[in-house]
Amino acid sequence: MIDVHSHLIPNIDDGVQSFDEAKNALKKLENLGFEKIIITPHYIKGTSYNKNNIEKYQLLLKLKEIIKKENINLELFLGNEIFLDENILNELKNGNCCSLNSGRYVLIEIPRNDEILKLDEIIFELKNKGLVPIMAHPERYMVVKQNYEILDKWIDQGIILQVNYESILGKYGKESEKLVKYILKNNKASLIGTDIHHENSMFFNSFLKCKKKIIKLIGEEKFIELTEINPEKILNNKDI
Repeated sequence: MIDVHSHLIPNIDDGVQSFDEAKNALKKLENLGFEKIIITPHYIKGTSYNKNNIEKYQLLLKLKEIIKKENINLELFLGNEIFLDENILNELKNGNCCSLNSGRYVLIEIPRNDEILKLDEIIFELKNKGLVPIMAHPERYMVVKQNYEILDKWIDQGIILQVNYESILGKYGKESEKLVKYILKNNKASLIGTDIHHENSMFFNSFLKCKKKIIKLIGEEKFIELTEINPEKILNNKDI
């Protein structure tokens, strides 16, 4: 399996706070059957979550060295979970934030409880530059909970949807659980991510239950598409 959403570079967002913690979390992911991990620290302009690409790559290289010494057989790649604003193209161009594995796919998030101004215009500009926006965990946004039809609008605009594993177990509340089931059952998701932040995350104990429930809902073939085939296409910059 390949994970497309995690927070496992130390001390640059609300994820892991040390290389030891990152190493331990990655070992647990390997034990669950993951083979490749795209690490996607938050990038939020105007906050402390603003490490530039050079700094992030340096930290990633150090993490790669550590897991190699520990015989952890994972391939690590870099991205960002970018809080969307109208300056995103400039931030990408200036090397402040990055796409997934330097390709065309860009993982984005929006405010949990408010609509973002100019969303349509920003998405149009990203698409016009040949970039493909991936909306992180749409099941967590109030704007979607209040109107499921927004999902179809986003998909028509060329947005790819990435849901979180643990949403299926109600980690983010009953509304999010209901919504993620709707997204998966109606074939609207293209990716599933761990959104791992810490080595002691409940995800590691609940993964098999998440996997079982998701496969029961969408079938094993579709599960493989969302967790292996489509993530591999992202890494190779191919169309989904």
